[in-house]
Amino acid sequence: MKHMKHIMLVAGEASSDFHGACLARELFALSPDIRNIRNIRITGMGGQAMAEAGVEVVFGFSSLSAIGIVEVLGKIPQGFKRLAEIADYIRENKPDVLITIDFPEFNIRLGKIVSEMGIPVVYYFPPTVWAWRKKRAGTIARYFKKVICVFPFEAEIFRKAGADVAFFGHPLLDIVKPSSRTEDIYHNLNLNPSRQVLGILPGSRKGEIKRLLPVMLEATGRLLKRFPDIQPVIVLAPTVEDGDILPYLKSIPFKIALVRDNTYDVLSICRVALISSGTATLEAACLGAAMVILYKLNWLTYLLGRLLIRIPFIGLPNIIAGKQVVPELVQVRANAQNVVNEASILLEDNTAWTNVQKNLSEVKEKLGCCGATKKAAGLILGMKQETQGE
Repeated sequence: MKHMKHIMLVAGEASSDFHGACLARELFALSPDIRNIRNIRITGMGGQAMAEAGVEVVFGFSSLSAIGIVEVLGKIPQGFKRLAEIADYIRENKPDVLITIDFPEFNIRLGKIVSEMGIPVVYYFPPTVWAWRKKRAGTIARYFKKVICVFPFEAEIFRKAGADVAFFGHPLLDIVKPSSRTEDIYHNLNLNPSRQVLGILPGSRKGEIKRLLPVMLEATGRLLKRFPDIQPVIVLAPTVEDGDILPYLKSIPFKIALVRDNTYDVLSICRVALISSGTATLEAACLGAAMVILYKLNWLTYLLGRLLIRIPFIGLPNIIAGKQVVPELVQVRANAQNVVNEASILLEDNTAWTNVQKNLSEVKEKLGCCGATKKAAGLILGMKQETQGE
């Protein structure tokens, strides 16, 4: 046990928990058991996904997860308390490496503290310096030993800031795939293969659901009047409980399916998906799912963001493409009628739908090669051994 290597992962919300879990599995796979005893130990802050992957989740993040500048401000006291708790844990347990995953307002501060303890820190899924606050790239270059980027264009920005950068491709390329054949998916989800599927992905946070799900449901009702054969399906994120969704479904006059843990299967058979802006839009792009992206924030958060963000698009597929390849509806434009207008084009115009699929295929190509998570795990283990030998 004395020789067990200790890696710590820190994730702050659902998507980073997911990627932390994938990374943990690869780290374990590259450090095989010896006489049924793992020769590495992985601890950290995370959620259910990381716990199921074998991570010792010492700290949960449910009380910290928020979206938007204004929303985060309300959690500052909790955030600083948790920051101090994790720093104390690291001082006491002295992991060989700290891996921070996304969650920049918290993880950049943590990285500074831990770096000053002499423990190497790796940023996996670094913050979107290409969208706003580019100065953070210099801070990260100063305090983080390695930065593992998931987009080629962000790798260049961090490299110019002086960071030691690695880019292996986007981890989603290995993960995002349907579980079975199309006909089996229809059967397993109890859907009719002769009818078009309308996917509804309202997000992973209560705030997103509150702002977007009513709009999506109202639009769905209107679409059903025009396209009565479509099959609407709500896909629940792992962090969403039935109770977060059911109140919104009580008054709708149509039948709708609820699906959990089958996101990729649903997206693979969607004619169109209505999606909250975020990682799910990139997952949809990898599966070639035509989509309408919706984005709504607290108004103060949005206005502050407009002053700070320097890119013309919100949706990841459009950002990666460098042009609008799928419609995105932001703030007041994210209303039911606009959703109906955009979704109707994709439901009835085969040429428009095919063109979207072609553009999404090009987006997927820009994400790089497969095997990114395994390569990231190999780099981390190699760096750690190198550090131990210094």
